[in-house]
Amino acid sequence: MRPEQTKQDGAGDGSPATGSQEPENAVAAPVDQRQGSSRPAVPTDDGHTILGQPESLLKTDATVQLALDGGDIGLYLAEHPLGVVSADAQLFRILGYSTDQLRLGPNVWKSMIHPEDRKRVRGLAEKVRDPGSDRFEAEYRLRHRDGHWLWVLDRARVYARDEAGNPVRIAGACMDVSRRKETERSLEYLVDHDELTAVLNRRGIWRSVQRIHAHAKRAGQPYCLAMLDLDHFKQVNDGYGHAIGDRVLVAVAETLRRGLREADWIGRWGGEEFVIVMPGTREVQALMVLERLRRAVSGREIEVQGHRISVTLSAGIAACQPLRDAPGDVLDRADSALFRAKESGRNQVSYSGTDTGNQALSMAVIIQDALRTASILPAFQPMVELSSRRIVGEESLARIVGTDGRLLAAMSFIDVARQLGLLHQIDHLLFRAVLSRIQSARDQGLRQPLVFVHISGDLVLRHRELIPALADELRELIDGALLDRPLPVVLKLSERQIKAGTDQVSSALAPLVSLGCRLALADFGGDASSYRFLTHLPVNYLEVDKDLVRMAGESKRARTILAGIQRGARDLGIITIAKHIEDDDTLTLLSDLGIDWGVGYLFGAPSEPREDRSAA
Repeated sequence: MRPEQTKQDGAGDGSPATGSQEPENAVAAPVDQRQGSSRPAVPTDDGHTILGQPESLLKTDATVQLALDGGDIGLYLAEHPLGVVSADAQLFRILGYSTDQLRLGPNVWKSMIHPEDRKRVRGLAEKVRDPGSDRFEAEYRLRHRDGHWLWVLDRARVYARDEAGNPVRIAGACMDVSRRKETERSLEYLVDHDELTAVLNRRGIWRSVQRIHAHAKRAGQPYCLAMLDLDHFKQVNDGYGHAIGDRVLVAVAETLRRGLREADWIGRWGGEEFVIVMPGTREVQALMVLERLRRAVSGREIEVQGHRISVTLSAGIAACQPLRDAPGDVLDRADSALFRAKESGRNQVSYSGTDTGNQALSMAVIIQDALRTASILPAFQPMVELSSRRIVGEESLARIVGTDGRLLAAMSFIDVARQLGLLHQIDHLLFRAVLSRIQSARDQGLRQPLVFVHISGDLVLRHRELIPALADELRELIDGALLDRPLPVVLKLSERQIKAGTDQVSSALAPLVSLGCRLALADFGGDASSYRFLTHLPVNYLEVDKDLVRMAGESKRARTILAGIQRGARDLGIITIAKHIEDDDTLTLLSDLGIDWGVGYLFGAPSEPREDRSAA
């Protein structure tokens, strides 16, 4: 859970009372007199206008000095454009310095202001440049000598201006208000947090919902709300007493808080009910979070006063489209989904949404189960040379094998896996299956054609730490003389999924490429098409965009583009590949355009993954 935070207005430069940019070319001199002023403005010999009586500004008696010391108040004078800042010993003491340890010019003062406060302080300081505004007041943070931040209340007044009305002399006082600020923060925390569980209370979580809703509405991003309730918790209170029941609630809240992502928020809605807010999250991602929390709670035994207590929870999820939904309505839908989870047997997560959303959630459960049981296996479809129809390779395709033997093709689950951030796990399983297939072919004395295996952006960009382990497995096959050079492994990258710099992609794939894996670039000629990968990566194969192939039968422009891609690829020594070839007309068209290789049902359907289960 993220704590409630109050953030200031950005960052920038600033300085007490003036916001000027003059250098700190003078050592701060301790103020040995104190002045006060209440008389009208009078002219001075140097042409400046003085507000009040400067001759008495630094005068004070012992009583005032004691009051200033007791109130943690330090005084300063600033002169511009000379850049001179003088301060009394009390202000130096507040900042943790002696009078000879700090050169207190304007730029030094600015550097001591907290970065989040500088822009706001500068804006307030700029206002005193107006002749009609002589007073400055701001609360902000200054860096103490030992490195911590202390809050000060800075009040200053312009008492001299030049002929143009610009401030040239300013007197001010800084009061250390850190203890008051800490008290305010403590009170604010108590107002918005549940005293028992230390998560947000009903008021605090509702305020968080409203803030996240407003931000999501501005950004046009969805978010999800979840309502959670402990199952049969009344039995815990009745059987063990409310004191032990409270301890169980604290333990559950701790488990939930630890299991949330950094961006998520949690609050106790009342009794044994909790609300979780998940910004920037879609249904399938929310389901993954809630399923993880549900398993964490149900799998934990809570020890309280010699008792070992287990509890389960039910949850309801509702997705919010902020441009059309109100936060209260979304919370009501989450509550309705929670009721259905209770009615359906408890200890489960229910979703309140469209049929499409429910199908996506069901698929998310299937994918997670398949990964857990290694039931995601490859099928292999032949790849042929179009001019001769000779088999030159095969493409690995992900399949889920259900417990009932039913097969799910990649197109039915890949998008949900992408939303869940699980593509890297599928890549890992398929790559290992491909290596096992190659090793099995070698053991049987068979020649293994090229195998194209998809590598997602999820693996290359977000989980690149897994690639060296795959390289180690490949190296073992090479060292064991089970693989011949050149290697029959082709890594296929999709331009739609990889939008990072070529250097980042090249660095991630280096462990595999250095061992002899070749590269294929898919979806070329589509919306995301770019020549930068062809320029910077050692691409050997180019798979043209399937929509461009589909349009080629009816569009002369599409045929011209395909022909141009083919000519450019041939000049670079790159082999072109087309997919989804299902009839002779398409084959003839692509052959006439010069496309080298192809995949499609015209040449053969994908194999049954069960055939390769032992190898995988």
